[in-house]
Amino acid sequence: MSESTSELTVAARILDLLGELGVQELFGLPGVHNLPFWRDLGAGRPRIVGVRHEQTTVYAADGAARASGGLGVALTTTGPGAANAAGALGEAWFSCSPVLLIASEVSSQQRKPGKSRRLLHESPDQAAIFETISKAVYRPRTPQEVAEVLPEAVALALTFPRGPVYLDVPFDVLNMPCPPIPHPAALERAGAAEAEVRDAVEAIDAAEKVVIWVGGGAVASDAGDEVANLADALGAPVITTYGGRGILPPDHASSVSYPAHEPPVADLLREADLLLGVGSDFDAISTKAWTMPRPPKLVSINVDAADAAKDYQPDALVVADARATLEVLTPLLRRRDGAWADVPALREGVRAGLIDDPRTTSPMTLVSAVETGWPDGGRIVCDMAIGAYWVNAYARVPGVRRIQCPIGWGTLGYGLPAAIGPAAANLGPTLAIVGDGGVMYGLGELATLVQENLPVTLLIVDDGGYGMLRYDQIHDGDEERGVDLARPDFAALAESFGIPSYRMDGIDDGSLRDLLTECAAAGGPRVIWLNQTLIPPRTTSPRWND
Repeated sequence: MSESTSELTVAARILDLLGELGVQELFGLPGVHNLPFWRDLGAGRPRIVGVRHEQTTVYAADGAARASGGLGVALTTTGPGAANAAGALGEAWFSCSPVLLIASEVSSQQRKPGKSRRLLHESPDQAAIFETISKAVYRPRTPQEVAEVLPEAVALALTFPRGPVYLDVPFDVLNMPCPPIPHPAALERAGAAEAEVRDAVEAIDAAEKVVIWVGGGAVASDAGDEVANLADALGAPVITTYGGRGILPPDHASSVSYPAHEPPVADLLREADLLLGVGSDFDAISTKAWTMPRPPKLVSINVDAADAAKDYQPDALVVADARATLEVLTPLLRRRDGAWADVPALREGVRAGLIDDPRTTSPMTLVSAVETGWPDGGRIVCDMAIGAYWVNAYARVPGVRRIQCPIGWGTLGYGLPAAIGPAAANLGPTLAIVGDGGVMYGLGELATLVQENLPVTLLIVDDGGYGMLRYDQIHDGDEERGVDLARPDFAALAESFGIPSYRMDGIDDGSLRDLLTECAAAGGPRVIWLNQTLIPPRTTSPRWND
């Protein structure tokens, strides 16, 4: 479609701005009210990856944002289309993921304020659905208002602490001529106050055995080198939350690599005299609902003061960007002569113990197969499933943004839809690890994998139902009810979409490893159906006290 600058519509201007900001893919599902975005596709504008459910538009945008560190953008239509995306936006909210959800609205010329006219897809206040699960909602009703608020919405999503933003535009406004939309203001990192840094240095220098606790804020800040320098200066072990995984190379002398739920790691915390938190809110899952051993002193670096102190009150708090803070703080610290704990030996001991325990041999075989079979340059997306829990918490991760999970809100069904994001964004072959229960939430997206020829391998670990809930019932002494599920022949289902599939009954390290390597190199979708029952890891609440 040939366009002059003066004729550009609101939809075209939105696409142009996103393209200029480096967004190459939007994830959307067309409806009668948002079709202007498809009409205005063209050279220099992002492409729209079409998916099969509105929830996937946000999951895929979220998956792309976590894997890239940039903005993920989702498009839905009005009313039920927008509402279908709410659960996925909640996950982005609780995981601090920078997602922009753009929805259409009913015609501004037909709506009557305060009244429902039963227009197609009309809601009394569509944006209100998203007010508690986003950083902000925007309701522009004219082209000029769109041009004013869109840059603000983009900047807000990317401002630390990051998070999703919602914006809706009436479909008649999408078709109106629009003035140029300016770029967002350049983002600035929050620098550390001198007095706060001084207090932190004093507390850290007074300690002899420091443990560094790294969360997603450090990854968002791109503070990997700074965390390594800090660990080297203090001779300190580094424990990461799910969001902080990969901040250090897995063979780094300070990288604990295993969660605090494992007894030898908990013993480190018992022995330490100071915990230094970097970009973490010390969430319930990572801390066993705040029952983990805690050193007597806490120093926290967090861009959000309330977030840093909501569960543990720090003795010293630096309210600033993680990387900017560590660049200033580390050179001021008293350097230690060496490490106070033998972290490499601890890593080896934890792994050996898990492999030797008959209960956890099979899960660790899965972990090993993924570590050695999936390429370092690929991405891994984990669902809420036992096999995924093991890989997410225990696999050696070669770098940041290589692995992700819906730990923020715990949204079952995340894995397959979210894997579309990094795969479509050309961030490497993507492995989605799911269970036979959760995968049913988004099986329609197999069609998306085929239509877009996405390099996604879907690994379904099938234990005959909701395995985690079954374990909960057994643990609590209850009868098993509602957890055994009818399910399809996943291999035949994949083949019906034209996707090559493989069935395995039981885990064999070498066979699964080789199959994962083959699937990653294939360049298109693959499905592996693995029939295997696994015990949950200690990171799950029924095993916190094992």
